[in-house]
Amino acid sequence: MEQKFPKAGVSKLFLLDFHFRMFSIFFIISLLPVLFGIYFLAITSVLNIATLVLCLYRYNYINNCLKHGVVINGKIIKILRQLRKSHYIEIDELNNEKMEGLYILEVFYSVNSEEYKIKTPITYLRTMGNFYVEQEVEILVNPKKPKRYIVKSIWVPQDYISIS
Repeated sequence: MEQKFPKAGVSKLFLLDFHFRMFSIFFIISLLPVLFGIYFLAITSVLNIATLVLCLYRYNYINNCLKHGVVINGKIIKILRQLRKSHYIEIDELNNEKMEGLYILEVFYSVNSEEYKIKTPITYLRTMGNFYVEQEVEILVNPKKPKRYIVKSIWVPQDYISIS
């Protein structure tokens, strides 16, 4: 029997997420030398194409999660602080007293009786609120492709969202 989930009613402003804006800005800046006739910097055209591909991939990824996505409750099972390239320290809580930096949240959720454990990298900012082990978080998941997800409390600014 297939599990029923509430539909994700997310504002389209969510598509203006951080990655999409950063890639778009980089794309426009990398076009400037070509516009001003500095053709020896035409190597930026390769970067333009790569940036455009990344923008379109991210846009489609988010758009598919919004179109076909459902809201699922997941549970944080581990919080890791990144020290160097592959060195991590496990911590119990991520709050405003901790330093801003790179962290990885391990989240557990299940879709149609299949269980998934995912690792989501985040750059923690003091405005994001608190995260702690065993906390439940809402995740937008595409039930057709359950490995495609967005952890709502990280990537969706609370000002731009209305989940019904």
